[in-house]
Amino acid sequence: LSNSLEWKTISVMYTGIFDGGNHKITSLRLTGMNNGSAGLFERLIDNGTIKNLGIASGYMKGLRGRSFGTITRTMCGGTLSNCWNAVDISGASNEVGGLVCYLGGLEGVGIGNEMVIENCYNLGNITGPGGDCGLGGIAGTVWATQWDITIRNCYNAGDITVTDKTYGAGILGKVNTNYSGIKVENCYNVGYLSGMGSGSQVIIGGPYNAST
Repeated sequence: LSNSLEWKTISVMYTGIFDGGNHKITSLRLTGMNNGSAGLFERLIDNGTIKNLGIASGYMKGLRGRSFGTITRTMCGGTLSNCWNAVDISGASNEVGGLVCYLGGLEGVGIGNEMVIENCYNLGNITGPGGDCGLGGIAGTVWATQWDITIRNCYNAGDITVTDKTYGAGILGKVNTNYSGIKVENCYNVGYLSGMGSGSQVIIGGPYNAST
């Protein structure tokens, strides 16, 4: 799989509906943001939707740069539904998620649109430094202060290993602001968590006012 062709991220602000039809992708090779290969999609915004899609096998090791998520690197509005990842991720640092790298954080993009991640799961192990952000089974980091975020009916079964004793968690690696607009509903983690600093917990890491 390390010799598979490198996937180049679909570098658009995606606002359409991508329905994978419950198909799964195999032999997906991603090499990191510095190579323009940090997820299937670059950004999901506004009312865009990605649904019914799984990543069954691939190579995501020795990734270059920060910010990595298998389905989409960034989410600023829209819905991610019935998606899953089964591939191990190692080598990336900061803002690493099994499905989504980070939520919010792009100034002026999608402000006011709700973000929903539902009926998704991660089976892949994630290993790397959390840095000032975090590693999470579903999503790496929340930068949002102007969006409502709901994560529901999701789970992580992959091991999360933070190599620098910073931030990580089973569902959401870190919330970077003391923000109250986040709901995490009916989510759970069964993966082994190790190396996290004192700010991390099983479901969500970092300072937050999320309701769970």
